[in-house]
Order: sequence, then C-alpha cells, then structure tokens
Amino acid sequence: MKRVQQVWAHRTASEYRSATVAAEMLHWTLQLGLSPDTIRLIHRLVSDELEHAEACFQTYQAAGGSDPVTPVPDAWLCLSHEPERPLILRALAVAADEYAVAETVAFHVFKEIARHAVAPAVAPVVQRIVEDEARHSRFGWEAVEELLERTGDVGRTFLRERLPSYLQRVRDDYTRQAAPCTAEEVAWGLMDTDAYASITERALGRVEERMERLLRPSDP
Repeated sequence: MKRVQQVWAHRTASEYRSATVAAEMLHWTLQLGLSPDTIRLIHRLVSDELEHAEACFQTYQAAGGSDPVTPVPDAWLCLSHEPERPLILRALAVAADEYAVAETVAFHVFKEIARHAVAPAVAPVVQRIVEDEARHSRFGWEAVEELLERTGDVGRTFLRERLPSYLQRVRDDYTRQAAPCTAEEVAWGLMDTDAYASITERALGRVEERMERLLRPSDP
C-alpha cells in the first residue's frame, strides 16, 4: 500500500495547491469585474478544492498513511503565470491553462478512475471529484470566452502562442504515473500509465478542437 499512500499524499498537496490557485483567481476576477456568474463559479471552486484536499488526506490515512500533514511546496502556493503582463492577460492564461485544459482532462481521468476505484474509502471521494471537476472545467471555458470577448484578437494571439505549452504540461503528467498497477492499487484509485496516457490524449484532442474554434481571428 506504500504507492497508494504516496499517490493520495500527492493528491492532497495538489488539491490544496488548487485551492490556493482558485483563491488567487477569485481575487483577479473581482479586480477585473467579471460577470457575477463567473465570480460565483470560482468562489465555489475554492471550497471544492479545500474539501478535496481534506478528503484525499483522509484517504491517505485510510490507506495506512501516518504523517500528520502533507507538505505543499511554496512554489505551488501562488500563480506565476505571465507576471509582466496586464492582469487581464494573466487571468486569460490561468483560465485556459489551469481550468479549460487541466481541469477538463482531470474530469475525464477521474471519470475513468471512478469506474474501477471500488475500495470503500476511495469510491465516494473519487465520485465527488468527478462531479466537481465538471464544474471546474466549465468555469475555465466560460472565463476564457468572457476574457476573449474583452481582449479580442490580442487575447486570441496571446493564447494561441501559449496553448501548446499548456497541452504539453498535462501530457508530462502521465509520464510520471506509476505502472503497472496491481488490482488492489486500481481499486484504491491508481491508474496504469498507458491508460492514463490514452485518456489524456483523447481529452486533449477535444480541448484543442474547442480552443481552435475560440481562437479563430475575428472577421475584419
């Protein structure tokens, strides 16, 4: 169960990091005066991610983990996207990278994990994450569309240049997945590298197609 503990400890740190990202993004959406619906979505995300972190830590403990806390690297605790750019472009980068791309892929990955994660301590946690990731992905796409309406072709060009790096960042994640997994590890929410890669690539294909439609230059 050592690898199960490591995975859920890492997920705990990742979910806490996601809470800090969402909190900072919430501040940005308020500063930019985005629509009330968009602001409410990202406000909800902060609570979601904190609850995910707590649930992941409880799963780590249920798997036999005994450390009292899961350390989170300092570099994870703030947004580093495009520090020299105007806030509206920074927000566009985060909405695309962290949410439209990464959370969309996470939804598809956890949806597959949920099909096999049958351990009693894991199943409700994974199902909750699946349900919430759908909302997190929706925030990303709605925020990207709203920010592109404000930035026009400047924002489309900015995002088009950076999209390949956002896609690659998600691809890099599956190269770090453990493989192969035992039946017990799968039941506890782990996934083999090949399956992770296949699901990720299919999801990224959908993301790329949707982004291409959004990033077409406006008519002169």
